[in-house]
Amino acid sequence: MSEANSTQRLDRLGVSASLLCGIHCAIIPILAGLPWLASVATFDSGWIDSGFLAIGLLVGFVAMGRGYRVHRRIAPSTLLAAGLASLIVSFYVLGHHSGEGLGVASALLGATLVCGSHLLNRSYCRRFAC
Repeated sequence: MSEANSTQRLDRLGVSASLLCGIHCAIIPILAGLPWLASVATFDSGWIDSGFLAIGLLVGFVAMGRGYRVHRRIAPSTLLAAGLASLIVSFYVLGHHSGEGLGVASALLGATLVCGSHLLNRSYCRRFAC
């Protein structure tokens, strides 16, 4: 598999993972508040948050690094860093699953920025044939 195809696949994986992260962060606090869905608490654990963050770090840094070597644009990496920072603050400082608005908003912002970074990187890679 060529590096260009690999970078595109990594960007697609990054978009998919960040969308799942955003859905998870938006829906879990709502579902956890419903007494008849007590089993949803299984999905309200730190290991899922850490898993999304690990995927975001690994996939993001590899995809952005490969893309940057060709297109030399810093914007995708900047968006990725801002998104991951927002997720870290949301997960480990604000406690986004407590259902408080600021934590959930920070998680959704982070997931959106990570998704946007992969879409922008993919766009630059298409333009500059990464």
